[in-house]
Amino acid sequence: MPDAPSAWDKITIYNLLTHTSGIPNKFDGITSWSQTVPPDKLIAAFRDKPLDFEPGTSGKYSNAGYYLLGYLIE
Repeated sequence: MPDAPSAWDKITIYNLLTHTSGIPNKFDGITSWSQTVPPDKLIAAFRDKPLDFEPGTSGKYSNAGYYLLGYLIE
């Protein structure tokens, strides 16, 4: 992802698949999930948050990481 934050430099697809990326499961500005949120707005809601841990050093479920994975695959 060319415009990804530098904190994401070490994150791999494997990290996203296994919830070991460190990307926090927090979405600023998203108040309702009952409507479709465009991918750029969704990623903007968590892209500037600090990682919960260094990629690959721990595990924590993250919807944000899965959204990012889906965006990359798309």
